[in-house]
This record gives sequence, structure tokens and C-alpha cells, in this order.
Amino acid sequence: MAYTIGTGNRGIIMKQQTSFGTVGSGTAFFGLIDDESFNTLFDVSARADMTRYGATTTKTGKRYSEGSINMALDDSGFTALLLKGIFPAVSTTGSGPYTHAMTEITHDNGRAAAQSFPVYHILIQRDEKEHSYSSMSLNRVGIQANVGEYVMLSADFVGKAEGEDSITSPANLSNEGGSTVPDAGEPVHFQSAAVNFKNNGTASTNVRSVSLDIGLNRDVDASFSLGSDTCVREAPPQLREITGSIEFIAPIHSTSVDEPLYGDIIDGGANSLFDPSGTDPAITLTFTASSTTSLVLKIYKVQWEAPTSTVSGRDTQSYSLNFTALFDETTNKKMADLTIINDTASI
Repeated sequence: MAYTIGTGNRGIIMKQQTSFGTVGSGTAFFGLIDDESFNTLFDVSARADMTRYGATTTKTGKRYSEGSINMALDDSGFTALLLKGIFPAVSTTGSGPYTHAMTEITHDNGRAAAQSFPVYHILIQRDEKEHSYSSMSLNRVGIQANVGEYVMLSADFVGKAEGEDSITSPANLSNEGGSTVPDAGEPVHFQSAAVNFKNNGTASTNVRSVSLDIGLNRDVDASFSLGSDTCVREAPPQLREITGSIEFIAPIHSTSVDEPLYGDIIDGGANSLFDPSGTDPAITLTFTASSTTSLVLKIYKVQWEAPTSTVSGRDTQSYSLNFTALFDETTNKKMADLTIINDTASI
């Protein structure tokens, strides 16, 4: 019987590998994604000499994979494992729901083994076949929250070419590719999102949207070596960058909840830098999935960029601020951290 378009399984399964190049038997997490774009890339080099008017031979060069996913932010184990790729040091407490305190690698201690970034084995189900992308590393995560919409999560990965690490790809759908999704999470909607400034206990009611990008700027070229056409090591992370933007319903000229004031920001001086004392964060993003599950992201030191404020006709006046997170050298010794409370015992 011929395969009929639209009758197959589609989805994503993600596992944490034992190490780069060793897939192991990590727990399978199923993600409720909207779309994916995983592909293997390679260069083709053509060789032409002066004795012939055209190229006579070719060779494929570096082979590696890139991929992206988009989904609603939820409280699933899949989302927690994905975000571990940005915050690799995880401490779990509780007995259900479980609290996963996730932090960056310890700056002063360097990249210790216990804080290594996870390497993923990602299985992409595309109708009648399953595609294997192993030894993949997370390169960027983005979060977008807008009034009236679900909070969205996007992520970019990079790693070995498809079908490496002795795994055939594409292959028949595995037993893990059934019709059920055992660890489906509760998606976060905009009314369950909150933004607090300078650890003020009251969230701002003037935020219309917030977006955040956390990138590791991995060096793909540094993952290759002589003797292999695909990656032999994890693409090393370079400069860690956390950038974002917040749109307010109107310019903020006075506030009781520590929102960034228009007059302070355009001054460009000390007030354009949010650097609360002690362990207080500059910005806290809270995403509540259910009565017992949530995701809380804290950014500790923020430099605001010049504000954008415009009017058009009788439209509501806009007020937008871009920001860049800085490494807090004094107390926190980090840029940000994340706490996830969900029903997954271990990630």
C-alpha cells in the first residue's frame, strides 16, 4: 500500500546524550512544537585545472546540521531539558511538583564537568520516516510574549550531520513515535505572564509585549578537525549575549513599581543602568502555566538603550525599550538564572 500524504506521524523527541559522540540511553521527552527546520548542510568544492575548460572533479566539504523549532512555552520536561542547554547547572528539589533551579556555568570556576552544556539527540518524525540528528547543541533561545497571544519559545541547534554516531537516518518510526505524547505541557498564555522591575513585589501593568534572546554564539568551524568531514567536538560557545525589548502601553514618566522612566533613560547616565543592590534582579519574567507550575527568569543587571516613542494620528502613543544584560561581577556572578517548577522529576 502506498504512503498517503497526511497520514503519518509528525513530531520531535529529544534526549540528553551521555557525551558528544555517545548517544547513550537518555530519557525521551516529547515536545509539542509548531514547526521545525532541521537540515544537514555541506559545502561542495570543485577542482578545475588549466588544461580543461571546466571543472573535472568535486568533493563535499564540511558536513553539519542546523535546526530550529518554534512552540508555545510550556511547563513540560521537554521545555525544561531544552532550557538546560542555556542554563546547564541544575539543582532539583521537591517531590512533585519539582523545583529545578537552573543557572549558568560558574564564571569564577570556568567550565567544570558538572556544569557542561548538555548535548542532545533529536529525532524528527516526518510522516513515514524518522530523522536522527545526534550530538546537537543549543545555540540560541528566544521568548516572545504579546498581549492576546500564547507566549512563544524558539530555539536554534547546531551539531553533527544527520545520521551520524552510527545511527541510520532516515529510518522507520521508532516505538517512541506513537500517537500519544506522554509529557505534554500546559502552554502559557499572555494573561499568565508578568514583568517585575528591580525585585519590586508588584508587577507592571503597562507592559504590552516583551521579547528576549539568549545566545551562545557557538563557533561551528572550531568543531571540525582534519580527518573527519563532520563535527568531532561540540561547537564551543563564545560570547554569551542576552538581549531583549519591552513595549509599554504608554511612556512611563512616573511610577511606583520601579519601571524604567523615560526621562531617566534619555539622560543616558547612571539611571539608564538597572543594577539593584545585593541579589535583587533588574528584571523578573514570570510565566505561570498552572496553579502549581511556572517558569521564572531573573536578569540581574541591565543596560537600557535609547527609548523609542512615537505618535501617529490619534493612535495610542508607543514606548519601547531595548536592553542588554550585563555580567554582574560583584554579588551574583552571573547574568541570569531560571527556576522551573513542573511535574518532571529529573531533567
